[in-house]
Amino acid sequence: MTRMQFGIVIALAGCTTMQSSRVLDPGKTQLGVGVTRITLNEDDEPIYAGEVRVARGVSDTFELGAHLVRTPGMGEAFSSLGIDPKFQVSRSATSAVSVAIPFSVAWTDEGFHDLATGTIQLFPTLYAGVDLSKNVELVFSPRAGIAKLSKEGSDPIYGIGAAIGLHIGDAATSSALHPEFSILNIGSVEDSGDSETFVMIGIGVTAGD
Repeated sequence: MTRMQFGIVIALAGCTTMQSSRVLDPGKTQLGVGVTRITLNEDDEPIYAGEVRVARGVSDTFELGAHLVRTPGMGEAFSSLGIDPKFQVSRSATSAVSVAIPFSVAWTDEGFHDLATGTIQLFPTLYAGVDLSKNVELVFSPRAGIAKLSKEGSDPIYGIGAAIGLHIGDAATSSALHPEFSILNIGSVEDSGDSETFVMIGIGVTAGD
């Protein structure tokens, strides 16, 4: 596992956790916190990342959010800060589809010097949701994108994955519980054989007006 790939995974932890397939109504604000468990294989120790996210409905078809993701500790801890514009593609009484284009910057406090200058990432994500009941929505969110270490001469990294989760709560108040399972394959654009697959299990809680 390369340091750059690991940084991307941490950044991606904030891309789907705590989100519905429906954008927030205009003027509504939502605050969320969550934690994600990240593993590469059964022999490795899991890594945990915490997330804080805030979002606000701008129009009937547009929501703007921002998130901060961080691993525990100091020194070699990873952090990611990003914005999450989200567009409603379709919406009915029982289902919805939206597209988000999260843009993030990830970095370490110190220690991993090849990440000291940060990574920049763009990972479009599709959210397809269907209501299982009045207060439970099943959300499927495939995603794909690219990341680049900001220092000169570094190879770009691709990421392809998907997540499935539940949005459990009162849609009228934007408050919900969000359990989620996701898989992400990342590797070098220059070397298609150099890739690794990560498994992530997350849970988030949101509250809003």
